[in-house]
Order: sequence, then C-alpha cells, then structure tokens
Amino acid sequence: MNRTAKLALIVWAAVGASIALSFLFWRIWYIRPHAFWAVLSVATISFPMMGLAWCVVRGPNRLRALGWLLIGATPLVWLGTYFTNLSIVAKTRAPIAFNAPLRTTMTWVSSILDLEARWRYPRWTHGQHSVLMDAGQTPDADRLVEEMDDHLEAMAKLLGKSVPDDKFPWVRGSLVWHNRRAIGLWALCGLDDNPSELTYLDRHENAHTLMTALAGPDHDPPFVLLEGWAETQSADRDSQISSLAQKRKDGRAYSLEELVDPFWYGKGSGPVYWQGGPLVHYLLEHYGGEKFFEFYSGIRRSTFLDDCQAILGDSWESVENEFWKWIELEAQLIAENNPQESAETEIEFADSVNPVDWQAMVSGYRKVVRDNESLPTNQTFLVELDRVVTDQKTGLDKQPFHVEFRAVFRGDDFWVTENYSRNQEQFLLLSKERCAYLLRDEDGVMEGWVKDHHAFRAVREETVELMRSYLSVSNLADLLPLTDRVRLSTWEITDLVRPKDGSGEPWSISYTTIAQVEGEEVERRNEVKVDPALDWAVVRYAVEEHGEWNFESKSQYQRLNGAIFPSSSSTYLSEGNDQVVAEVRVRPLTESEQIEIIERVEQAANSAPLPRFHKLKSALMAMVFLCPLCGVLLLGVSKSW
Repeated sequence: MNRTAKLALIVWAAVGASIALSFLFWRIWYIRPHAFWAVLSVATISFPMMGLAWCVVRGPNRLRALGWLLIGATPLVWLGTYFTNLSIVAKTRAPIAFNAPLRTTMTWVSSILDLEARWRYPRWTHGQHSVLMDAGQTPDADRLVEEMDDHLEAMAKLLGKSVPDDKFPWVRGSLVWHNRRAIGLWALCGLDDNPSELTYLDRHENAHTLMTALAGPDHDPPFVLLEGWAETQSADRDSQISSLAQKRKDGRAYSLEELVDPFWYGKGSGPVYWQGGPLVHYLLEHYGGEKFFEFYSGIRRSTFLDDCQAILGDSWESVENEFWKWIELEAQLIAENNPQESAETEIEFADSVNPVDWQAMVSGYRKVVRDNESLPTNQTFLVELDRVVTDQKTGLDKQPFHVEFRAVFRGDDFWVTENYSRNQEQFLLLSKERCAYLLRDEDGVMEGWVKDHHAFRAVREETVELMRSYLSVSNLADLLPLTDRVRLSTWEITDLVRPKDGSGEPWSISYTTIAQVEGEEVERRNEVKVDPALDWAVVRYAVEEHGEWNFESKSQYQRLNGAIFPSSSSTYLSEGNDQVVAEVRVRPLTESEQIEIIERVEQAANSAPLPRFHKLKSALMAMVFLCPLCGVLLLGVSKSW
C-alpha cells in the first residue's frame, strides 16, 4: 500500500475514532469535554490531510495523490454536510429529533466550544456552580455569577435535586456562529448591552443547561415541556397564564394533543413557549417538582402517551382537561388580585347619565361587535395606510410610509397581500390543499415557504397579527370604557344622551380617561357616538395633551357583512420637533379586485422559491456523492491504487 493510501486510511480512522470517543463521552455523560479533546481530534485528522495535500503539490504521482485526497476527505465532507444541516435546522427552528447522532455531535461540539471560548473570551469569572465567560464587557461580574449560582440552586431544589458538580459555562456572547441558545451545558446569552443584572435570556438558557445535566443521556421530552420549563424559570408566571387564557378565549390556543404530535414534538417555536410555560407551571404545582422531573426525563417520543399514564398516573387527555380548568381558574384569581386590571374597575357617571341606559347600550353593542383577534369567514376588504413625519422647524417631510393590505376570506380559506411602499410584498394563503407564507423583497427575490395544510396555524397566526395591526382602531376597548376590557386607571362618564325611541339619532357618550404617565396625571377627552340605526356603527374622537406631547385621533366605523370595521381613521401626534400624521381608509373589495388578489396570491405560491438554504444543502449533497466518486475515478485513471 502506497503512502497516500495509508494517509487516506488514517483520516478515516481518525474520524471514526473521534466519533467513537464522542459517543462514549455521551454514554458516560461526560457532556462538557475539555478543549484538549477538540485539539486532539482536529490534529489527528488535519495532519494526514495536510500530508495528502503535500503529495498532491509535490508528489511524483499527483493524479493518484489527488484521488486519495478526495477519498480521505470523504468522511469530512459527510460530517460537514451533517453539521451544516444541523445548523440550518437550529437557525430555522425546524423540527428536530434528539437521536444518537445528534447527541454524539453535541458532545463533540462541546469540546469545540470550550476551545473557542478559551481563545475568544479572556475573562472567566468562576462561581460555585457557574462560570461567566465574556470579553470584560459585563459590569459587576462577580455579583452576577453569585446570582446565577442562586438561580441554579433554586431550580435544582424545585426539582428535588442538587446542582451537579460540573461548572456550567455561561457565555455573554456567541460561539460557533450561534447565540441565544443552549448547546449541551453551554448557555450562549450574548446581548448588545450585557447589563449588570440577570436577563430573561440568562435565566432561560441556563434553565436548559441545568435540566440537560440532570436529565441524563437519553431524555427526550417534547419541546412544549423543554421550552416550557425554561419559560417558567425566566418569565412572569401570572402574565403567562393571563396571556394564554386570553388566547384560549380567542380560539388561538393549541390542544395539548397537537403539541406532542410529530410536527410539534421537536419544533422549538411559537406555542411551545407561550403555552409551554403555563403547562409546566401546572405540572409543577399539581404533581410537584420531583414528579415533573421524573416525567420530563423519563418520557420518550415513541411511547409518550404510555409514559404519561405510567409516570403521572393520568392520561394526556386527562391532563389536558384539568389543565384548561386550572388556566381559567388561575386567570380569574390573577384578575381579582390585580384590581387595576380586573373587571371591577370603577366607572363614575355624571348626574346626567342613567346607568340603566348605559348598560342597555353596552349590551346592544356587545351583541354585534366581533373581536378582531379572530379571522372572519366571509369578508373582503382593502386597508390603505399613509403616514408622514414632518420636521416642524424645517417643514420637510421624512419617513413617508404607504401600505396597502388586501384580504379575501371565503369560509376557512383566505388570500392576503401586504404591499409596502418600497415594493416589498407579502403573500399569505390558506386553502384545503396548501398554505403559503411568502415575502418578495424590493429586488424581486422571493423567500418563504409553501406547505401542505398541516402548517395552517402558522399562516393563521401571522394573518391574525396583521389584522390586529391594521384594524386595531376597531378594538372594543378603544371604543368604549367597558369594565371587562378597561385599560386605564380611571374612567369618568361625563355625559350620556339616550335618543327618543324611533328617532334614529345615535347615542352620544363623552368621557374622560385619566392615567399616570411618568408620575403625572394625563387626561384624555373622548367622544363616542354609537348608532343603533346603522347596526351600532361608531364614530370616535379623542384628544390627549401632556406637556409638549399632543395627540388627537378620530375614527369612523362601518359594518361590513356582519363585522365592525373602521371606514376611516386619522391620527395626529406632535412631540418635540416631529409631527406625525397617519390616515387609514378601509373599504370592501369589488368582485374584480377579489379575483385579482386570489390569482396574485396563487401565482406567488405556484412560483414559490426553494426553501431557505436549499442551494447550500444541494451543493453539499452533491459533494457527498462527487467527492468519493471523483476520487475513485482519478485512481482508475492513474492506474495505480
């Protein structure tokens, strides 16, 4: 066997040994290998590859040497393709499975992280359990490490455990081109300001690393528990529960059955955070920390439902039923304990106001108002928004902004476009066959995805957000000071005139809202007219003054096919030198405009681009096959093995 063949085999052996060693480290749960192992692995692979490269440059049979070089590089190309795919999955938050190859890779990458951290971050501040790594930019690092140690101890105590002996690496920065995520025991928490206090990100990612260390080599929880656990240790409990209760009321929450199905089990985005947090709070409070930890570390993807029954003693269906009852009850208790946000906020009436008339008007309005958090089923409309910021000293306009938002809703299907002033356009599609989320930039380049109907929730949620942003002026709380949606601290109804029966005149309400802003009382004068003769269409006018800050708005409402929409809205804001004027106009689409929108969205979906990173992945996959194939062909041509 010639020299180049031996060098190629050494590369294969070195790669195999590195994989085997990382696999062993994972099985014995040595999940934070020292940088030495990264140096050893890279060196044993690099030196024979350098020898092969030298033979290609200086050897007597360069064609043969090049063939063996390609064969020797084959396992590196395969590993590089796998690592790149993992990185793409992490950045795009695509579903992922914690299998043996991934665990082995994470263990090997952990030694690379240790090596890079020693090179990039000169300051290591050691505590009892954690070590903060940064470039010296974090103020009062010693105190912050003590607080992180306390955080780790509190989390471990909640689970009935002790903090492991390993030091938890906590990086205020990025490593291997990744940030704001946990990789094994490494918490990557870089922020622009790196404050002298523990941030949400610090608490969240270190919650992941502690649970990883405690749960063992084979733990495989669904992401609703994985991210839910980290959310419970980093965000406000009451806010999480209240927010989920509102989403449940609006029909935007997911069933727990959905969040453990194949699509969501390993997907780290959206509801696994905002619904996972309250779910884990429920499991911790209902079953206790030790039982929750047993559940978290003991369940497996393939046997999840059986594991749930065996560990918790309840079926997942039973957990779901009790969970939603608990959410409703806890949300009520939270509201009662926060009187400024509860339904009991007092409304004061002027002498001219008959409270009975007021309640009659509110009841009538509620019968027909539709909450714009949900999507219509039979509606078409165009929203045009113009906004101009003017420098009052120079009279020059700056930041002109024009948007057109078009939507066609037919049953559960919809077609939506959003067109920006810079020739950017967004397309949203939901039909029985497929759904699409696409964005065309000002250069005409299209990004996004088209999927089958199972991904419909992502499109629906994006559309709800857009609807809210464009039609928020029709929100119930912005129209009337109703006690179940009260936002400010004091409401005073100063005038209410009830029209004579059959007169057709609108109800006229004048009221004042008072709130504390920067320690001062700010008064807003409001006038609302509600017209029963026009199916409770509304006109609203508001004025607010606060020093150099002045605000005026006026909104005219209309009823379109069963729902209340704005017909026009104008806003004036003056603050310092800047004056902002915004205009919103809403009208139904004509039949020809509806056809045009549907065709435009369908055409965008039909010509949708390949998924993000597709070209990179295709190139790597080509190299996976071409590298060994070309190597063998070159050896054949050289006629010397």
